[in-house]
Formats: sequence, C-alpha cells, structure tokens
Amino acid sequence: MNETPPAISLDLTTKVRASKDVLGAELGGDVSLLNLKSGIYFTLNPVGASVWRQIQEAKSLAVIKQQLVEEYDVEARRCEIDLRRLILELQTMGLVEFIPV
Repeated sequence: MNETPPAISLDLTTKVRASKDVLGAELGGDVSLLNLKSGIYFTLNPVGASVWRQIQEAKSLAVIKQQLVEEYDVEARRCEIDLRRLILELQTMGLVEFIPV
C-alpha cells in the first residue's frame, strides 16, 4: 500500500463534522450514509463508522486520530494517512464539511 499522504493535505488541526444534509444508519458494525441533497449513498466499515460517530460534533483530525489509535491496533502514521484519505473522500461526496478555525 502507498505510504504517501493524499495529494490534498489536511492539517491535523483541521476541524471536520458530518454534513447536516446526511442521514446515517447503523447496520451491524457498519454505518450507511445518505446525502439527502445529492442522493449519494455510502457505507463505512467499522473503523469508518467510528470516525462518523466522532464527527457528529466538530472535531480536529488530531482528536479523531488519537481516538482511533487508542481504539484500534494501528500505527499512528498509518492511521493519519488513512484518516486523511477517508475525510477527503467523504468531503468530495458532500458527506462532511470543514469548519473554519
């Protein structure tokens, strides 16, 4: 797997929250999301679902990363890279929004 961060860099101080136009439903350990404006449907695995639960209120990527490192057996750098990729993917689908600092 590629170890480089995503092309668009997010600072760990970046705050993110779930978009208001998105409904989420727990399905087992996964979470399914529906963007009510665009109709985009997306399912998160248990790790992504943990991120989704955390961003119901605005949180920095550093806080989210720390929670994931404590919750799962993952190396901090790997966690950061994967978290940035997930957040960018969710943002391109209109499922999350960045909060100005």
